[in-house]
Amino acid sequence: MQNELPRAFLAEMEEMLQAEFPAFLGSIGQAAAVSLRVNPLKSWNCPFDESVPWEPLGRYVPAGFHPGLDPAYFGGGYYMQDAGAMMPARLLSARPGERILDLCAAPGGKSGQIAADLRGKGLLVANEKDPNRAKILAGNLERLGVTNAVVLNGDPGALAEGFPGFFDGIVADVPCSGEGMFRRDAAACREWTADSPRGCAARQRKILECAYRMLKPGGRLVYSTCTFNRAENEENVEWLLAVHPDMTPGSAELAGLGKTRNGCLRVWPHRVRGEGQFAALLMKEGTASGSGPRRKTVPNRPQAAEGEEFARQLEALLPGSMTGAFGERTPVFRGGVWILPPEEMPEIRGVRVLRTGLTLAETRGKTILPSHSLAMALAAESVPSVALDGRQARLFMAGETLPAQETGWRLMTWRNLPLGFAKGSDGQWKNHVPKGIRVPIRQYEAQEVFK
Repeated sequence: MQNELPRAFLAEMEEMLQAEFPAFLGSIGQAAAVSLRVNPLKSWNCPFDESVPWEPLGRYVPAGFHPGLDPAYFGGGYYMQDAGAMMPARLLSARPGERILDLCAAPGGKSGQIAADLRGKGLLVANEKDPNRAKILAGNLERLGVTNAVVLNGDPGALAEGFPGFFDGIVADVPCSGEGMFRRDAAACREWTADSPRGCAARQRKILECAYRMLKPGGRLVYSTCTFNRAENEENVEWLLAVHPDMTPGSAELAGLGKTRNGCLRVWPHRVRGEGQFAALLMKEGTASGSGPRRKTVPNRPQAAEGEEFARQLEALLPGSMTGAFGERTPVFRGGVWILPPEEMPEIRGVRVLRTGLTLAETRGKTILPSHSLAMALAAESVPSVALDGRQARLFMAGETLPAQETGWRLMTWRNLPLGFAKGSDGQWKNHVPKGIRVPIRQYEAQEVFK
């Protein structure tokens, strides 16, 4: 791998690191560490003990670990995430009740980390410009059981028009030249040129300007990349501070990484077990007047009454599904489905909306079909459920039916983790796991992971 690294890249790294350059070069030739982040929104007993120093919920796992075949992954017990990539959201450290934006959010690792910090309180807006990646983002937040997120598919400029001075905190993990991923991603290495950093830096400044506009006075911004060069990192931070005097460097310290310098912090692969990552914590001076613009969509009385009636019907169908599970929010009917919006739901214009809070169910005439999103947000003990063993869980994840001795809707679980809904009738559990996320049986033939 070392011989394939671009000469211009090596020259810049040697200039930056000086005496540390040989150690850095050696780390690029080594296998990357594998890690996951435990999801506190679910109940899962993680079998791995080695922690990521700067993320209390991070764990290093053995090489060759296969999350796609694991019911704990399917049930949202954890998210596979590089240890270095856990640093930006930890630097932000969202607090319950805040309004947070993940501006370039796909595939969803940082959004899931932010959602864990919010604990279901407040608002998470997760945006991704690329339509296909935005769908992956929405799917990951669904699997993790996040109930207070709005997933958008829009350009940062369009968002800035609709959310001026709105957010308490923003993570802008911007597209970059990807130098920090060279040992994981051979394509990133091949596509890199000496002009890549400057070209990326120019695009990143446009995104930073949008983030600044959406940050309320007193708010904090974490700007991050997975690259090493100064042009995309420190120089962009210096630029933002120069053009916006009301922005100042923040101060923080993370275990294993140390203190920020001028707001900036780095993950170097020769110093810690993680891929290259840069992040800067920046603060917007001032005190917000009130709580910023609250363009809240408030249902009119007939809609609210219908939502309350639907909640009663769903509760009768699946006892415990609405009782105290999601606070005092009232379901609303949008786009052919019943949803439970976040506590503070702003009006959204000019961008495509993929997800608004929690999708509860769709109705077909008088029939209510509980959604997979609802299943993934429920705790096993909160609703009627069926505990599956490893083999049964494998079959259920593949979309198979199972023998049933009961009738009606049940949440199918594995070690207290939700896998999806099934409806019992005629001696069988009819599988309601969406076809697009089922794990084909043939994928289990090469390796048996259930015990």
